[in-house]
Order: sequence, then structure tokens, then C-alpha cells
Amino acid sequence: MRQTVYLDILILLNSIINFYILFITGAMSRSRIIRPRLLIGGLVGGLLSATVLLPEMNEVLSLLFKALTSAGIVYISFEPLGKSVFFRRYAYFMAVNFIFAGAVLFCCFAFDTPLVYYNNSHFYFDIGAPFLIVIATLTYILITITVKRSEQPVHIQDYYDLEIYKSGEKVQCTAIADTGNSLKDVFTGDPIVVVDYSAVDKLLPGTFRSYFVSGDVADDIDSVAASEGAEEIRLVPFSSVGGAGFLKAFRCDEIRIVGDTKVYSLSRGYIAVYNGELSSGNYSAIINPEIFDVAREVA
Repeated sequence: MRQTVYLDILILLNSIINFYILFITGAMSRSRIIRPRLLIGGLVGGLLSATVLLPEMNEVLSLLFKALTSAGIVYISFEPLGKSVFFRRYAYFMAVNFIFAGAVLFCCFAFDTPLVYYNNSHFYFDIGAPFLIVIATLTYILITITVKRSEQPVHIQDYYDLEIYKSGEKVQCTAIADTGNSLKDVFTGDPIVVVDYSAVDKLLPGTFRSYFVSGDVADDIDSVAASEGAEEIRLVPFSSVGGAGFLKAFRCDEIRIVGDTKVYSLSRGYIAVYNGELSSGNYSAIINPEIFDVAREVA
């Protein structure tokens, strides 16, 4: 029996689904979501789905081709942060694909929806994009629940040496990693480090210091807005038992976190300034533990 496959629908639908699966992969692996990269990765995945129209490959060759192209899609879609991070993302991507494919097949059989065509490790379904997106959402929920139930707490050492670089200057202080700090930059999604003002005042231009010392987020905002480098300032919303508000933050050139055996680096990260003392001298900074998922291991 001959089967008609529409190439434009095949590529468009697979591009959308690949983007969605990559987004889920990024969320599950707690990677920085850079949408242009995800769009390119999704489009590459959509174009590769056209291999369903090629002559049938040997089964082993087909699976090997799928594994290699999947690795390429993951590499394209996320910023490189080392081998261990890449393989974690790759494992999540493959897991999401397998679960998604299983969910689609289950729904096809359950609702008597025909599986149109399969070849070279790719499927062609006569199913609308909304239906597939609903399945992808359910897949994400299922994986999230499974991971949260099975994952073990990650060991985090008590103290780290924190190094912050900006405009050729460097400051150092002692930091702790605490899940109580869940602050992230609303634009990049990067975890934020909270630091005592006294530990970072050396990095702040003179025009900014009065702004960061002030307790009012609106104080001197006009004068700061007109200053060079003002685009690197953020207001970071926070909530705590004591209330909610904003912390003033600035972007640095690099954040280095030095542990007992490893060193992590995050470029262009944000430092939220706390006007006071975070502890009675034991540490001057609190690290969002999720920073270890997006930082690059350098030693």
C-alpha cells in the first residue's frame, strides 16, 4: 500500500516537537534556555526527520545515526559547559524522546489513531501539533515527578571561596551554597549570588555606590540610568518569611567558585548586593546551588 507523506508538514511538525522536547530537556537538566539556539536545534531535528523518506537503513546503522544526530542537536541547542554537562543533557534528551514516543504510541492505540509511517528511526503521524504538544506536556510532568521522587540530595560542602571579577578588578570572600537562595535573573534564568555590600564595593563605580547603599530601590535611579554601564544593573525580586521586595544586582565579568576539589566558572553572572551582614563573619555570600548546573567546571 502506498503512503503519501507531506514533506512540509513533516518538517514543520517535527521542528515544533523537537523545540518542545529540547525545552523540556533544558528545564529537566536545569540548563540555561537560549531560545535562538533551541529554535535552531528544533529546525535541525525537523530537517533530519526527512530521513524517513530515504531508503530503509540497516537497523543498527539507523539507531547509530539517530544517536549521533541527537548528540549533534543537543550540542547545537545548549551552550557548551564541558563533557559531563553535555552527557547529562544528552541522557535527558534521549529519555524525553523515548518517553514521548511511547506516550504517542499509547495514545494512538488507545484512541485508534493510525500510525502512518515509520522508517530510519523516525515516525510520521497523521496527528495535529496541538495533540502532540499535549502529550509532550504530560511527558514533562511525568518525568518531573519521577525525577523528584528518585533523585538523591546533592552533597554540597559547607564553604567555598568566591572570586568575582569585573573591569580588571577582583574581590574574594567566603560563601555558602544554600537552597534558601533561589534567586535567578528574570531575563537569562541564571542563578544569582547574594553578597554583602562590603565585600564587593571595590567593584562598583563611584556613581553606583550611593545607589547600592541606599535602601530605596528608586533612590538615585535617574542619575544611575544616565551613567555608563547602567544597562548591567538589575532589580531582582525576592520573597522571604520576613516579606518581599527587590535586591539591586550588577553584572560582573566572571564568577569563580572554588571548592575543595573543583573550580566552577560562570561568565557574565549577576551579583545581588545585600546591605548588611549575611552572617556574623562566617561568610559574606550565599550561592544559589543551581549555579553548579550552568557553571563551567574549569579545574
